[in-house]
Amino acid sequence: MESRIVVVLGIVFMAATLGLYGSTMESFQFVGLEAVLAAASISDLQTRTIPTPCIVAGVGIKAVYFAALAYMGMFDVREFALCIASGVGLYVLLFLFALIFENVTGRQGIGGGDLRLYALGGLFFGFEGGLGVVFLSCILALVASSSASKDRPGTAPKQQGEPLIKLSQTIPFGPAISLACVVVILVSSGAF
Repeated sequence: MESRIVVVLGIVFMAATLGLYGSTMESFQFVGLEAVLAAASISDLQTRTIPTPCIVAGVGIKAVYFAALAYMGMFDVREFALCIASGVGLYVLLFLFALIFENVTGRQGIGGGDLRLYALGGLFFGFEGGLGVVFLSCILALVASSSASKDRPGTAPKQQGEPLIKLSQTIPFGPAISLACVVVILVSSGAF
């Protein structure tokens, strides 16, 4: 059921992107990214992993985008360098945060697939946009996990002061990261 919802939402978001951006190089790269994000979300929901081919496809889409710009004589070396530096920089920053979190708490806080999805966000949206994806995805994951824990059948009502999510529970972050990326795509179109 969740996979069908992701597919339907993916199609809706792709149509919205095409409607907002028109037939531009930006719209085609974003629609391609949205397809990759939908596949990564489905995999994360079903297997709790984000396949490496999804990340490779996302990087490939950005490479094709830059190749097309170069072919049309619109290639900007600074934009290219900024995208690469943003993706790598966001990955390194979050990797270091994950290491510190794991050493302090003794628990894994973020998976490798999630780190790579965040790096993809940095590659497509720059460092600031990538940080926006991180912030928004954390909020979306918390909202989704708190509503899911309330709706879970057979669970007792929470006691005063009891956390909504126990630290032993893991949350598939892929869908939250993907939805945050889509929000950044739609908001950066200037229509909102």
